[in-house]
Amino acid sequence: MGGGGMDSGGMPGGGMNLPKIAVRWESAKPVQDAMSRLEAKDPTPQLLAEYYVISLTGLPIQNRPGTDPAQLKQRILQSTTIVRKGKEPMRAADVHAIQGGAILRFLFPRKDAIAAEDKDVTVRTQMGPMEFQVKFALKEMVYGGKLEL
Repeated sequence: MGGGGMDSGGMPGGGMNLPKIAVRWESAKPVQDAMSRLEAKDPTPQLLAEYYVISLTGLPIQNRPGTDPAQLKQRILQSTTIVRKGKEPMRAADVHAIQGGAILRFLFPRKDAIAAEDKDVTVRTQMGPMEFQVKFALKEMVYGGKLEL
């Protein structure tokens, strides 16, 4: 998966169809500006001040009968990180399922700030046997002369 998402079709000869995943850094200033023009009020300003907010849309999450939602949430949180070269991975503090689970919104504490000197960050998560990752080049996330995450 690269850039803003992943676009994978089926493989010839009856291969597996991979899901189409969209990744959005929702707490980024340009995204917030766009959302304000659409009058979208979520996430809240307090949430944005405390967390980097990253959403994944299109993940193939199925809550099978008998699956404990709290255990599923814990597994997702344990496998979701922001990776920076030479630093400990940032772990997601919380995850919110939106639109019946069609969107997962991950919250990463801002206390261990991401800086332009990190150059790039990779968001990783795993759902069962599937691993998803997307790399963000921080120089491409400068808005108004400032790194906006």
